[in-house]
Amino acid sequence: LAKNLGVKKIYKVGGAQAIAALAFGTETIPKVAKITGPGNIYVALAKKLLSGIVGIDSIAGPSEVVILSDDSVNPEWVAADLCAQAEHGGDNETVLISNSKSHIENVIKSIEIISNKLNRKDLIISSINNKSFAVYYKNLDDAFEIINKIAPEHIEILAEIDLKLILNKIQNSGAIFYGKFTPVATGDYFSGPNHIIPTNSTAIFSSSLGVYDFVKRISFCSLTKEYINKYGDKIINMANFENLDAHSFSIKIRNENI
Repeated sequence: LAKNLGVKKIYKVGGAQAIAALAFGTETIPKVAKITGPGNIYVALAKKLLSGIVGIDSIAGPSEVVILSDDSVNPEWVAADLCAQAEHGGDNETVLISNSKSHIENVIKSIEIISNKLNRKDLIISSINNKSFAVYYKNLDDAFEIINKIAPEHIEILAEIDLKLILNKIQNSGAIFYGKFTPVATGDYFSGPNHIIPTNSTAIFSSSLGVYDFVKRISFCSLTKEYINKYGDKIINMANFENLDAHSFSIKIRNENI
């Protein structure tokens, strides 16, 4: 894969020390312009400290999932997806939103059964006990409002809701997994959507990592004598208002009308 992508070098390092090496450079690792990708809390804090010395994409926090579900969905499927998210660790957040109280109760019962079959059951139960909750709603617009306030890293739409409505109403989410056969685990490993996604409600103002994160813009300006003659007095007035007479003079010296 690296060969196909044209990757020339791979360094087998990790942790906060790797972030420092990339930010400052060492005898064997060159200094880079930007560091992207998630890591543990030490990596996240290292990126935060070195932001400005190098560019970064984001400061990734614990993972999170919101599942919008209803009685049309097998509660065991919902429980399995919540457990999959919870096995990342104790700080990860799992949220179930449903218009059916009985569905919520059945999902909770299914979590207890399924988690006991899994290798990381203690971690899953700890995570769910610490940072999980369920929301019952009557009006679908209320559900969308809650989702947009949470701004989750992942959201699964398992309930039968029109796709156009979903895309119109959900404004804040790192990634949307739509349909009963699209659990987050497919995106973790295989299905294709970018999986370096904003966490901790930062989807309100940021997006998943993309090509544009490796592209920078340069502003460009080229004016004519006629432009300076026409608008120079306005520029001079603004410069004088800020008491920046050198700015003003650099316009005056070019302006034939002054």
